Amino acid sequence: MRKINILFCSLITIFACTCFACTFKKGESEKAKVRFTTIRTDSVLFGGLYVEFTYPDSADDASLESLQRIFMEKTFGEAFVGLSPQQALDTCAAEYFQFLNDAKQDNDNSVPISAYYNRISNIVVLNGSRFISSVVYSEGYFGGAHGWKEITGFVIDLATGKLLTENDFAGEKYEQNMSDVLVRKIMEKNAVTTEMELENLGYDVSVIRPNGNFSIDNHGLTYYFNEYEIAPYSLGGTKITIPYEELEIYILSNSPLTTLIYK
Repeated sequence: MRKINILFCSLITIFACTCFACTFKKGESEKAKVRFTTIRTDSVLFGGLYVEFTYPDSADDASLESLQRIFMEKTFGEAFVGLSPQQALDTCAAEYFQFLNDAKQDNDNSVPISAYYNRISNIVVLNGSRFISSVVYSEGYFGGAHGWKEITGFVIDLATGKLLTENDFAGEKYEQNMSDVLVRKIMEKNAVTTEMELENLGYDVSVIRPNGNFSIDNHGLTYYFNEYEIAPYSLGGTKITIPYEELEIYILSNSPLTTLIYK
């Protein structure tokens, strides 16, 4: 189970808000094959815990079980694979309350337990005939000098029912080719023109490379670098979007992404 989800997550059934069908506008395709439901919990009732979980609840010509497994693992961790969405939420809620009880006993009063919180949510940024892409946002505080934030992006190829990887659309030399592009985009974002200037801001240029943490929409590919990954905590995470026209020369001619690039 991922660090950010190991002891906390969502709701007990009797407090769960009513599920509702979501309508996605940004990046939505008229040929979308998958429909989603969202459930959420109240942070007041759950001691600082707030979760909004959007998951596939019906699918045309796609394996619903496979889609739910991926959404479950990316949001809550591998240990929850095989559970229904509600079972996963109930299990997370029990673990979170147990964590709070343990923390109360171990607390040295330097930080009140009432200051603890955890928020998890996910959104669907592309719901099309070939791809689904989602982003998971997690943040929290459990004592110490500061809290944490983490973003996880992923893409599902509906033709295979599997996660889309960089090798699937860009080949073996993708890391070498794209590292320079990412460095350049981060320089642009920080209004500097040299790698030395970027290093002086606190970024470690040597570790800026494709990391598999990305989402896609109708306009381009977005990479997410989390806290400490390429820069110190003070700079936070880094989000970089690369338009498809800038990616075109690196994309394999037989890549499934060509359906978006040349649409």
